[in-house]
Amino acid sequence: MSVETQNYRYLDAEHIVATIDRLGARISERFPQSGLAAVCSELRDVAASAKDRSIEIGRPMSVLRVSAALFALTVIVAGIASAPRLPIIGGQMDVADFIQSLEATTNIVVLLGAALFFLVSLETRIRRRKALAALHELRSIAHIIDMHQLTKDPERVRPDATFTDAYSPSAAAVSGLLFRNALAHGQAGRPLRPALR
Repeated sequence: MSVETQNYRYLDAEHIVATIDRLGARISERFPQSGLAAVCSELRDVAASAKDRSIEIGRPMSVLRVSAALFALTVIVAGIASAPRLPIIGGQMDVADFIQSLEATTNIVVLLGAALFFLVSLETRIRRRKALAALHELRSIAHIIDMHQLTKDPERVRPDATFTDAYSPSAAAVSGLLFRNALAHGQAGRPLRPALR
């Protein structure tokens, strides 16, 4: 796999923070008193802590691993130690006793296996819960950004646009928000640029 391909498959936290800083500066310049600038600042804080958080999530949980290993070792030692005491070893067991012992042994093995599986998978479940909590933060910020951008649709300033939503700002207010940057930089009359460029 080439270096160029690798660069597009993985995210670099430092580049993400630098990109958010640039976008934050653009937002603050174009919409200085908007709530979107505060949201971008919050997004920058989350992105800056993402690298440390991902390292923390990926760090092995030694206590859980040692506990699972000790539990498995205890089960194996207990099984080996109790094997000579079984009546089947001495040949003193009839069919009914054998079936009863087999059923009890099967139940014990299943329960011990379930307990061992619980201990082994506990680390994965804890990591998943932490990762989902971090992802939920990003998802919440994305929804807030979407809400900020809801009324800034360029189609809303078309002369033939009609609005049935009583809670949206008027077309004049939306037009002012969209063209504030163009007027400030002497670009009035130029076509609108796409929002993500």
